[in-house]
Amino acid sequence: MKLIGFKPLRFHQWIDVIREEGRNLTTFERLTLALTLAEAALNLGIPRAQWRTRMKTCFKCPIYDRHMKRCRPQTGHILGCGCFTPFLALVERPYPKPGCWARQTPELEHLGWL
Repeated sequence: MKLIGFKPLRFHQWIDVIREEGRNLTTFERLTLALTLAEAALNLGIPRAQWRTRMKTCFKCPIYDRHMKRCRPQTGHILGCGCFTPFLALVERPYPKPGCWARQTPELEHLGWL
């Protein structure tokens, strides 16, 4: 059974990432994270092929944590946004900047997806 296109296992992984990243987040960042999830849940218009392309890009990225499926090599590291990539890859977000965290960082523009 799938919910919003994902298996229940993905939601458990997402909760683990939220717990791990939430230890270092401000209230505003927690709210932004919750709004991003809500947008991903409501925005089912992303084509599956585009989502797969984004995920393949994340898999190749050196700052991607394969175990937790997040954009950060380890907890507390300065690189990465700490997002749960399977959900973030669903979202077309024009704010604050479009695309992946790495594309928003001038030194890492060659990484990430738009």
